[in-house]
Amino acid sequence: MSKFLFFDTETTGNTPDDMLCQIAYKLADDTFNELYKPAKLIPPEASAVHHITNKMVADKCSFKDGHDYANIKALFENPEIIPVAHNAKFDIGMLKREDITIGKYICTLRLARALDTDSKIPRYNLQY
Repeated sequence: MSKFLFFDTETTGNTPDDMLCQIAYKLADDTFNELYKPAKLIPPEASAVHHITNKMVADKCSFKDGHDYANIKALFENPEIIPVAHNAKFDIGMLKREDITIGKYICTLRLARALDTDSKIPRYNLQY
């Protein structure tokens, strides 16, 4: 039986050169949330969105050098696990840059758009 893994990443931005600085997930009773030091500085524009500063990650290791990387990779690549994220394509792309390959997944952004057949939702951000 498949299990749902709800997750989110925070990054230095949204370009192909940007990097992961936080991952959080919830799987049944297991909750995980960790910060990482990216190889590039977190610009003020990104910090304004997720409130993660360079000072907060100064003493952290990179995601791949983290002691939990192997466990996270195994979890996300497990075919019995279905990752779920809002705008999943972005988060999955970020994880792919970290050598984590995800097969099937659920995108709550696509789901919200599909279910809003009357176009009643003004925007599809999580706040709405």
